[in-house]
Amino acid sequence: MRLLFRSPLGRVLVIWPVTRQRTAELLTAVAWATGGDSIVAMDTRGCYGFVGVPKSQYYAIADLTVQSLAGEPLDAFAIAEDEARRFLPDATTISQYFTLVEQEASKRRRATWEVLRKKVTPRVWIILTGDDERRLEETTALLSQGLNAQIDVQRVLNMLDDRKRDANYLKEWRRRRSEAAYLMRTLDVRILPLPPNAAVAAVRAYGSDKLKAALQKQTISADACIQTIMRTRLYKQIVRELGGDPDPHTKGKPVGEKTAQEYKRVQQNASVDDKPLNYALGRALEAALFANGHRVRVMVEKRRLVEGVTLQPDIQVWIGDAEVICLEPTWRTAGGELEGELEKRQSSIGMGAIQRYALGKIHEYVKALEL
Repeated sequence: MRLLFRSPLGRVLVIWPVTRQRTAELLTAVAWATGGDSIVAMDTRGCYGFVGVPKSQYYAIADLTVQSLAGEPLDAFAIAEDEARRFLPDATTISQYFTLVEQEASKRRRATWEVLRKKVTPRVWIILTGDDERRLEETTALLSQGLNAQIDVQRVLNMLDDRKRDANYLKEWRRRRSEAAYLMRTLDVRILPLPPNAAVAAVRAYGSDKLKAALQKQTISADACIQTIMRTRLYKQIVRELGGDPDPHTKGKPVGEKTAQEYKRVQQNASVDDKPLNYALGRALEAALFANGHRVRVMVEKRRLVEGVTLQPDIQVWIGDAEVICLEPTWRTAGGELEGELEKRQSSIGMGAIQRYALGKIHEYVKALEL
């Protein structure tokens, strides 16, 4: 056997990770009895002690591991750094540390879902509409991540940690900083753009006479509106949540100036009363979903989210008995003038304005649902 292990065929390195000392000693004893120093070194008898990384690095490794596997930091699972570090004294190995952190995350998930189980499971989608399609895309891209346009929780956390930012709307979230990312993921918060051509199509086909009176072209067929709505990211994501397989979203032709102007005409009173706009969009979405065979309930500012909760979403798309997509459209403008009709206004599509609106709206849900 000595000759075998000295030959090229016998040049084999066997590494056997073992976490129990007695098991390691048994294995090395068998190896020594089998081949002596042909198999293991005489000084160590084949047993190499590995202490592992220091405890000070446990959190960083756990956070990096979770991000690699799930694409989210530990914060998204309701475990902030200061809370995760309190498990260090009870963990003698990083494996034990992982277990303690996972148990705490599971405990918090159960508590949250126990609350939602008794009420309703809402998905909160912020719908950004405006007259400048390019700026809509830019703003939503800055505030969201991934194909589903989920809110960028890391950006939110970085903003909360920046003490130079002292805006009032951040104060409530700072008090719940350790839960912020988790709550936003629990509510499946997304920020999606709705181009002006889709908004205008909804108004032309399903808007009230009073709302359409501001338009130069006041009507289109329901079929034309449905085709426009079906091309939006919003519609395709709703269909995907219903178990459908929509075509991938592709960028179409740029929205023309005339369409952008028509949007400005119906948007000008949105800050005073956006219910007519929400109604038109809700009916257009309902028609598009029905046309594709999805028989869902779509409610527009009609009812509270659940009995005993004062929250009343702008548009509710019920995708199950207790699961609902809550659409919160915000009708914005880039501020350009419309000669002879509208004076130049301040832009309301910027990242700061939408971020403030989104965090305020999400906090309304968190508070109303007592999460």
